[in-house]
Amino acid sequence: MRRSTHAGWPSWALIGALVTLFVHLQVVLYPSVDAAAQQWTASLIYVLTFLLAGLACLRNAPRHGQDAPAWRTLAWGLLAFALGQVIYTHLLLVRHLTPFPSLADAPFLTALALYAASISRFRSPPMSPLERARIGIDVGLIVTATCVALAPRVLPDVLSAYAGQPAALLIGLAYPLGDLVVLSAFLLSTVRRGVPFSARELLLAGGFLCLIVADQAFLNLSAAGRYAPGVWADLFWSLGAALLAGASALRPDLPVWRVRSRLNLPLLPTFLPYLALLVPFTPLLGAVRLGRAPDPLHVWGATLMTALVVGRQVVAFQVIAALGAQLRGLSAQLEARVQERTTQLTAANRALADLADHLDVKVQERTAELESSRAQLMHQAQHDALTGLPNRALFLNHLQRAVALAARDGRSLGVLFADLDGFKAVNDTFGHATGDEVLRQVAVRLEACVKSGDLVARLSGDEFTVILPGMTAAELDRVGRRLVRALERPFLVDGQRLSVSGSVGAVLYPQDGADADTLIRHADSAMYRAKADGRNCLRFYDPVMERELHGRQALLQALKQAVHDEQFTLVYQPQVNVQTGALEGAEALLRWTRADGQVIAPATFITLAEQSGVMVPLGRWVLRDACEQAARWHRAGRGLRVAVNVSAVQFQDAGFVQSVRATLCETGLPAALLELEVTESLLMQDVPRVQAVLRELKALGVRLTIDDFGTGYSSLSYLQVLPIDTLKIDRSFLPRPGEEASQAVLRAVVGLGQALHMQLVAEGVETGEQRRAVQALGCVVMQGFHFARPMPVTALEAWRDAWVGEQPGGPGT
Repeated sequence: MRRSTHAGWPSWALIGALVTLFVHLQVVLYPSVDAAAQQWTASLIYVLTFLLAGLACLRNAPRHGQDAPAWRTLAWGLLAFALGQVIYTHLLLVRHLTPFPSLADAPFLTALALYAASISRFRSPPMSPLERARIGIDVGLIVTATCVALAPRVLPDVLSAYAGQPAALLIGLAYPLGDLVVLSAFLLSTVRRGVPFSARELLLAGGFLCLIVADQAFLNLSAAGRYAPGVWADLFWSLGAALLAGASALRPDLPVWRVRSRLNLPLLPTFLPYLALLVPFTPLLGAVRLGRAPDPLHVWGATLMTALVVGRQVVAFQVIAALGAQLRGLSAQLEARVQERTTQLTAANRALADLADHLDVKVQERTAELESSRAQLMHQAQHDALTGLPNRALFLNHLQRAVALAARDGRSLGVLFADLDGFKAVNDTFGHATGDEVLRQVAVRLEACVKSGDLVARLSGDEFTVILPGMTAAELDRVGRRLVRALERPFLVDGQRLSVSGSVGAVLYPQDGADADTLIRHADSAMYRAKADGRNCLRFYDPVMERELHGRQALLQALKQAVHDEQFTLVYQPQVNVQTGALEGAEALLRWTRADGQVIAPATFITLAEQSGVMVPLGRWVLRDACEQAARWHRAGRGLRVAVNVSAVQFQDAGFVQSVRATLCETGLPAALLELEVTESLLMQDVPRVQAVLRELKALGVRLTIDDFGTGYSSLSYLQVLPIDTLKIDRSFLPRPGEEASQAVLRAVVGLGQALHMQLVAEGVETGEQRRAVQALGCVVMQGFHFARPMPVTALEAWRDAWVGEQPGGPGT
């Protein structure tokens, strides 16, 4: 850690120097009656002052950075002076000898040399030889003027006092010469630095000036025989030492005032040397005017200073010449720089022009790219990404313009609305990638059926529309049938031949609608009529279709409300074992009777529920209600397995298995008493997923049944790996009078189920003949009107109590 410069013995040394200076001042002003005591006190006081001042400079030297060596040298000079004073006091007051000249003069003169050396070691900025020569001449002029001014007052006393004493005379002259050296060094250092005056500089100047004054006073008093320790001259030594110690404690950059001394300005360096000429020339001129002989000292001083002034002028001329050359060089450099900058600016201007051209090209390219991107975005916004056909937005825009043009020109306009039949099965069975390829091929076929001026668009999913301007009813019929025939042909995708068909609705402007929205709505109604009429056909719009559509929409709203309000009921149809007479189970069947008493057929509202998205919550309600009823039977000790039909939409729901698990847990029904029936066609939709779901259901412990077996296209390999418990033989395979073929088919279906080791249930048994025929083939579990119709819970319980079984010779034989 850096030590503070205001703490420790250096600060005490400075304070001590100042204190001793104050005491010395008291001694001088109020001398003691005892002369010996006065001399001892004065000697010891300023010995102590120089000692403390030297210690302060020595300790404060590191804080001055590059000037630290100069301060150390100055400190040794102060300590050398203190040593000399100790020797001087010993000789004078102890041994009572005359101390001049004496051994004490050696440290005194050494101190002067160290003062001059310390001044020369203070840092100064670099200068040219001419500047150093001019500064040296200026210092020589000032020193010469000082010698001329002081020599008449110092030299006569010294020469007369020490005449015949060469050693004393030499030492006596060494003191003023040493002081001149110190003064010259200080002036030279101050002028060379050329820095703003600071408090440190002023204290240094004051300190050295006090020391020089004290030396000269000592010489004069000693030469006159009047010096004794404690006189007023000693006070300047103490004051000088104290000022130097104070300067060591100040920061180098602490300013007093900011007047910069510059060598190239007409201030001090310019006028002071010439003012110094007044010192020798003033007494010379006075002597001439009074008619006296001039003093030789003044003559030699004037001669020397005149020579120095001439030399200074020569140097000044050389400086001016050097400045002129420097200015010419600077002018040439400036001209070269201007030329260089002009060349650079010219090159920059060319570069900027090239850059501007490049930017212009880039802007044009970017503009073209933006226009292309805009066109692409516009195309993407108005066209189907899969088929490239116009989308719904562009179709509506074209249809509105086509209607406006037809109204203006009094022409007709045909619109076709096509929906693919069986496309969902393709998607579910073969995947969406295959379905997408089918849609692309459909787009190509539809465009091939119309003229270049007609518009084919993909409205959504598997719905396509066609705008046919200027069409009559007959022409529209021909184009519509052409579309139906085009969609009948199988589609070849990855080596597979896929069959879908198209149901097409047709409308004609203006008789079927006066605006675009009406035409689309009526074309959609005609398309649904085509689907209702067996699909794969063309139907024109009829106003009756609108009423049917409105009825369908009203029924859909009523269905959604009924699902929300749980307005449905379940009826149960028993499944009996005709061989044992046991009641095997009961199938839960959904019924809907509206609030007005109207009964809606299951085929009607279940299809509507699947299409409208309410089948999942409706199926969840059916499952819960059936399980709750089966759980009540189980708790009453009359356990009965309940079969619940599962819609394909419900089966494909991701939460179906969890729903079954939660229902069993909440109702407390054993899983073995729940049977889930799925259609055979559902098994062919996304077979890996179906297989996974069936295995999860089987893991719960429920029974799984394939409903309407034989009507789908299930693979025997799939049936072998699927966890199926029961096959329900569809009623269409039951024997009818005079149909031998149906007997053969039934025999094959029963044999297949037996070969797969699955339980068989024949549904739709309505006559005793059908019961006997099915039983003869080995299928003993049956369900149908022959045994009981679907009935509410209370009726089923009554029927169950009355049922005694189908024994030989029993009822129904």
